Amino acid sequence: MALPKEVIVKESKSKLKRLLKKSKPLFRLRIQMLLSIKNSDKAHSKNDLSKLVHCSATSIQTWRSLYLKGGLSDLLSHTTTASRPSIFTSEEHSKLEEKLRDPKNGLQGYKELHRWVTKHIKTGVKENSLMVYCRQKFGTKIKVVRKSHVKKDEEAVETFKKNFSCHLAKDLKSKPQYKNFNIYFQDESRFGLFTKNGKSLTASQSVHSNRFLNLPIFLEIFHQKMAIVY
Repeated sequence: MALPKEVIVKESKSKLKRLLKKSKPLFRLRIQMLLSIKNSDKAHSKNDLSKLVHCSATSIQTWRSLYLKGGLSDLLSHTTTASRPSIFTSEEHSKLEEKLRDPKNGLQGYKELHRWVTKHIKTGVKENSLMVYCRQKFGTKIKVVRKSHVKKDEEAVETFKKNFSCHLAKDLKSKPQYKNFNIYFQDESRFGLFTKNGKSLTASQSVHSNRFLNLPIFLEIFHQKMAIVY
């Protein structure tokens, strides 16, 4: 039966304990292995150390070899393996991002996006891979847009708010035969708005544009009550 490999830990217990508190989770078991060796008067086999540290014997063997070869610096170093190459190049990524951040991109879902990518960027990209890529890189979501005119004039809205009381007083005086009035605002009531595109796929923090058909302001009479719609 082979004797356990003897490992001499040069660092003190206090130093190892300080390292254990400050170290990343990736390296804590490695430092615990050194502490277990330091606290013991005899050499431990890799199987004994694996039970003490609660990890596999293969990991113990690898870590001991790293420590014997290069000391603590080698033991606490970590080199990442090569990751899978991206499905898009940087140029293709930029083109896709430009499309997704366009509030008028016309995309209603990932199927439409997949067709667009196949036609304008590259073929062979799977729809599920494209969906995962867009969610991770751009935070894409399918949003139900709020009903509002795509050519809404913000300046006109502010002017209307300032002059609203005058308009309301004029409308009320013009219909003295009515005692009860219901007042509706078009942005809230959705009167006269018809959905052309109910969903939109855009990147996160993109201000999507609503595509709706607006009708003129109108009046409606309901059972001796006048409804004023703005």
